[in-house]
Amino acid sequence: MTLQKVFQNGGDIHYVLPHFQREYAWEKTEWDTLLEDAYTIYEEVNEDPDETDVTPVEHFLGSLVVVQSGVIVGTITRFTLVDGQQRLTTLSLLLFALSRVIETSNKPLSNKMVAPH
Repeated sequence: MTLQKVFQNGGDIHYVLPHFQREYAWEKTEWDTLLEDAYTIYEEVNEDPDETDVTPVEHFLGSLVVVQSGVIVGTITRFTLVDGQQRLTTLSLLLFALSRVIETSNKPLSNKMVAPH
């Protein structure tokens, strides 16, 4: 599944942490690894700036195991997050931070963003 698909529904999917999940524990080492992966993907996508056909770059970020656990308010699907909490939380925070940077530095791009925060 693509990262875009995990986040694409703009709030129509809720990921719920079960009680047995450990608290958030990632630190600088894990954040650095994730950022290095993001930079690597960025560089692969931008290898040839004149290329008009941008082929998506595949990169395995790790597993995300969820179990559908019902529907909230009749329309919002709820998934219990069994594995991938650290990764999903960190990616959520990273994407939120990037959206804030874009919001203040590039208004035209910010206006094109799909899901407001």
